[in-house]
Amino acid sequence: MKLSEMKAVMQDELNKRIQESYDNRQSTGKFKSVFKEEMQIPVWKIGAGEHLIDILPYMIGEGNPNPKRKVGEIGDYLNLFIHNGVGVNENQYICLARCYSKPCPVCELRLKLQKEGEDPDSLKSLNPTRRCVYNVVVYDDEKEEAKGVQIMVVAYYFMQRHLDELANPVRPGSARTNYMAYNKTGKSIAFKREGVGAKNTSFVGHKFVDREYDIPDEILDSSFCLEKIVHIPTYNEVYEALHGKVEETKTNGTPLVAEPPLHAAGIGRLRGGVVSTVDESKKPEVQNSNDPSCPDSQGQIGTSIDKLSTCQNCQVYEACFALNEEIEKLEREKRRASITSRRGNKA
Repeated sequence: MKLSEMKAVMQDELNKRIQESYDNRQSTGKFKSVFKEEMQIPVWKIGAGEHLIDILPYMIGEGNPNPKRKVGEIGDYLNLFIHNGVGVNENQYICLARCYSKPCPVCELRLKLQKEGEDPDSLKSLNPTRRCVYNVVVYDDEKEEAKGVQIMVVAYYFMQRHLDELANPVRPGSARTNYMAYNKTGKSIAFKREGVGAKNTSFVGHKFVDREYDIPDEILDSSFCLEKIVHIPTYNEVYEALHGKVEETKTNGTPLVAEPPLHAAGIGRLRGGVVSTVDESKKPEVQNSNDPSCPDSQGQIGTSIDKLSTCQNCQVYEACFALNEEIEKLEREKRRASITSRRGNKA
């Protein structure tokens, strides 16, 4: 068929191509995100300035990295550890080791280079960063609000740690603020983004704002099952993206890798609270000390966890996380003992 014979459909098709071109105007052809490509995920781009949002609950699906989260329960956000800038296309991939206790090519490469004496600063780009994924409604303006439920992806350091602190009760024994409640007892969240670029950005001024409305049912029902929209890659997929070639195999078809796969048992305590058995013979030394110190001059190991920007790529995060849990356990025991003592004296 000649082009002149397709005039009836030509205009509609050209309109579609023009719209596609506009939609892809900022695309560089690089950067594959952690979301499934076949799904149209409305990811909110958090620009500079002040913002006001509601965070919505959702129904948990299969594949949540936290073993305590069960399918069908109500979830608040999805906690992920993500490798950024993988391979020549600078793709994003979920860290298979941190999230699912599986071999991860990026972590294997980092461990291999670390054993070979690579400078720690040069290895930071291979560390996974902690990201939180939320369902949100954005009230910055009518245009954003009209979009309905969007997906927000932000570093734990920039958002969730602030929300956790705000939700903590002022007095011991009091209930935490349920800011995600669907009715008027819930809270909207106001914050401000300052700066541009990965190294110059900061999120400040977090506060809860009273709501005078219930979240409409149609909005609640529009929440995405966050586990269903995330792409969980295979080992070979990440390996090929990282090295630019498929994984080499032996003559019997088994994988041929320079280092043994880095299972959870090889990386100690996982971020997110999953405990694994550590093979001490393979555990990398941290600053040649069994009692490492915080590499940030402003921090203190065990107490500054997730409070500094350097926590995102810290080499001693696991040790700090474990010590922090011990410290918090002791503090809880002291508070309980103090409350019991005061009640006993009053009696």
